[in-house]
Amino acid sequence: MPRVRMLWLLLLGVTAALILVAARIPYFPGDVKVARLVQSSLSGWEVWAKVITDSGKTPWSFALVGITAVGALWISGGRTSLLSVVSFVGIQGIDPLLKAWVARPRPSPTLIHVVGSTAGYSLPSTLVLIYFSTWGFVALLALTDKRPSLWMRFAVLVPC
Repeated sequence: MPRVRMLWLLLLGVTAALILVAARIPYFPGDVKVARLVQSSLSGWEVWAKVITDSGKTPWSFALVGITAVGALWISGGRTSLLSVVSFVGIQGIDPLLKAWVARPRPSPTLIHVVGSTAGYSLPSTLVLIYFSTWGFVALLALTDKRPSLWMRFAVLVPC
């Protein structure tokens, strides 16, 4: 089996396993401790957390998919660029289905401070799905496409 196909199957399997586990337990071991550690270690974390959170919302998410399409075009050509848009649209369709199936509630505000709304579900995270369908798409493309040079892979993977 080709290396690229093995990588995709491995990622799909790991993702499916994590979703199954997340649907059964309220939070992963260490989640709350790590969140508290990050929040206590970084001054001004609320500002950049809000910026990152807002970047996954409309209209900024469309800018992300535009950057993704240009990156895919640069690395691999027109068809792959179109596929990056399909990836983004597909995630938008899958997100509500996963939320209904997994339905993992957000942690209580008494456990950790959350920027933004505490309503809804923590998993699947719409923000993470959007970032995976954009930056993750380009990163996987840079890793698996045979054409990109080493400097191009570095340029794509460093921001991810």
